[in-house]
Amino acid sequence: MSTPRDLQLAPRDQALKAATRALVGAAGGQEAAAAFTRRRQSTVSDWCSPNTPAFIPADAIARLVEVTYGLPGQLDLVRRLAEITGHLLVRGGAPVDAGEEPLPLHLSRIATEGADVMRLLANPVAGVRHLDKAERQRLRAEACQLRDAAAELIHELDGADILSFRGRSPETG
Repeated sequence: MSTPRDLQLAPRDQALKAATRALVGAAGGQEAAAAFTRRRQSTVSDWCSPNTPAFIPADAIARLVEVTYGLPGQLDLVRRLAEITGHLLVRGGAPVDAGEEPLPLHLSRIATEGADVMRLLANPVAGVRHLDKAERQRLRAEACQLRDAAAELIHELDGADILSFRGRSPETG
């Protein structure tokens, strides 16, 4: 029996599928992801499809996260899974090498990265709803960078030295 392809998934499941697509895209697409995960391309396609009941398994997530280190979309799915449980993913280890970027410079960079986002929020006339799709995606990416940089700073200030999950994400309330 073939996989149903006409499901209407809940918003949470749609978000998981979108994050899976981002991870698969970071890996180089469905064919590449299939090779990395030792699955068929059609299976990977089902994981990405917003209208199928198939979801990516943990072993495949682990393999794809490994091969996409540092690429956009690499942690979208892992972050979404953390958010579902009311946590925020924070990278382990020191985010800033003191020899490369002193803390004041790091804080300045965080502020600079978030400036566009903050200006948009301060201008009720412009608002997010009036932006085209490309601009919304760009600002979302900047907001995610700001969130990640702030989480790394908090992690560093806490003195933690392992991968940790903290608090509730602003996205999940």
